[in-house]
Amino acid sequence: MSSSAEIDLEAFSVKKACDQCRKRKIRCDKTSPCSCCVTAGYACTVGTVRHREARSRIFVTSEYEKKMDVIDDRLKNIEDAIVNLSAASSAPGSAEPSSDIDVLSTTWSDPASGDDLRPNGDYTLRMQTLQASDFLEHAVAQGRVRERNPNVHSALTKLRELVQGQRRWSTSLDQRFPMQRPVPDGGLQNLPLPPYTVTMTLLKEAQTGGPTMFVYNSALVGITDLSQLAGATYSSPHTSTHAQLTVVNASLFALFSEQGSNTANLRLKEEYRSYAQLCQANLDTLIKHIPLFQPAKVINIQALLLAVSYSVDMCWPAVAGS
Repeated sequence: MSSSAEIDLEAFSVKKACDQCRKRKIRCDKTSPCSCCVTAGYACTVGTVRHREARSRIFVTSEYEKKMDVIDDRLKNIEDAIVNLSAASSAPGSAEPSSDIDVLSTTWSDPASGDDLRPNGDYTLRMQTLQASDFLEHAVAQGRVRERNPNVHSALTKLRELVQGQRRWSTSLDQRFPMQRPVPDGGLQNLPLPPYTVTMTLLKEAQTGGPTMFVYNSALVGITDLSQLAGATYSSPHTSTHAQLTVVNASLFALFSEQGSNTANLRLKEEYRSYAQLCQANLDTLIKHIPLFQPAKVINIQALLLAVSYSVDMCWPAVAGS
């Protein structure tokens, strides 16, 4: 009787599948040892039931408050920096370094328009400030910090107003060249030029006529074969270099401007002035996209000299110096 009771108790104690059967995901006969473990030669073991540990709730409200205080302090520091920057840029008589152009860029980044000729020495710092402000505002707005702390919300609102004030000034970037054109399909070689016959006729008259400012400026820069250079540009524009296009358009702008001022024929005056405006728009576009790293060739030096002369005439000393 006692032996049968022990057997029943032992059979009753094996209630679940053994560890090996559960691991191999096969059916277990729930004996000890089970037939599967006996056949495979495994040790048939049954793990004990683990009681789930009670989870302890961690209160991290103080940590959140510390993080929000840190974010609030950083926002205040950024706000103070932007206020100081705005006050320094708007203060009368404040001297800023005139570093208008990033020498590592292949295009001009001139901040001033025709009416606003302020130097842009703090351009890089201003752009970095705007980017950092945008990133911080976006990062904080995505979380729940702003909803929990009204001070952060008010700081973000004031920061946004300051950034918008900076952006209103930054919208005048790249407006130093008001007549520039969009780069046409195919590149700058496809910029329109005045009619070929009119251009070549005026060039021949200028070379055979008396001394004029156009002839003097061309000789000063060292251009002696402008007719040949212009003819090559008209005949094969796709093979023209940036310097060649700059020399041709700068020379034609000076030529048509001078002829438009000297002629008494109203029709020709308007025609020459329209051609001069066309060449000026091309010249603005070419100077806007002028490469800053060029080989030391004669045509490149002539193009730079004409660009500097044109910038001085247009009262752009920052562009000319750069």
